[in-house]
Amino acid sequence: EKVAVSDWSGALEACERGLQLGRDDSGLTQTFQERGLRCLLELGQYQSVLNQVRGINSSSSSRKSYAPYAIEAAWRLSDWKTLSSTIDAVQDKNVFDHEGKYHIQLGKALLLLHRKEPP
Repeated sequence: EKVAVSDWSGALEACERGLQLGRDDSGLTQTFQERGLRCLLELGQYQSVLNQVRGINSSSSSRKSYAPYAIEAAWRLSDWKTLSSTIDAVQDKNVFDHEGKYHIQLGKALLLLHRKEPP
């Protein structure tokens, strides 16, 4: 509901509460993590997104599903090294939905533009 009215701070707080309550349900945890990352992106907290994804990756077996969030945060920060390494890590993976694939392709294009390389 808070997302519908663009209350990203409120939505982030709701996600954090949901994470505390849903610790025993991995599907619910992943949903709250993804929504929390989206809130952080909308709030412009790009470094926090990268830190959160690193933390999730270090303690989770489903690392690849969070890569699109890290990719978006990295290009928004102009963190080309992180962008490149994240794209390399998911290069041959086909586990993303359409939105995730979009962010990966956009990240690749921006990286090529940064490097001034033809596609």
